[in-house]
Amino acid sequence: MSMKTVGITCALTLIVLSTSACSPTITGTYTNARWNGGQELKIVQTPQGKLQGVLQFFDGGPGPLMIVDIIQPDGHLSVNFIVPDTDVHGGEFRGEIEPGVFHHVLRGELRLTRGDRINMTLTRDKSYWD
Repeated sequence: MSMKTVGITCALTLIVLSTSACSPTITGTYTNARWNGGQELKIVQTPQGKLQGVLQFFDGGPGPLMIVDIIQPDGHLSVNFIVPDTDVHGGEFRGEIEPGVFHHVLRGELRLTRGDRINMTLTRDKSYWD
């Protein structure tokens, strides 16, 4: 293999890697869940092309599953959703996905209906349940 071919192959590989890190798909599992605390959000695309999530809080153990509609107000890296008021964590989440080479990170704030705020940092990774 010539040096020119090796150089072109390396350049194309770097372009593919940098493009995938800058343009993440937001579907997948974002978690910081442990048995005694944390949160987990699984984002999927519905047959209608919309995004929905399954959200679970871990407060001394796993809590109930909640279905949330994912809203992307300004493009592919913003993530907003409403947590039903039927749960103690009811409120509105606003966050951004930060692309990473190995894992993307969802950072944001959940503003609870009762007035408290929870900062959430969830890494795109395998589920607590996997």
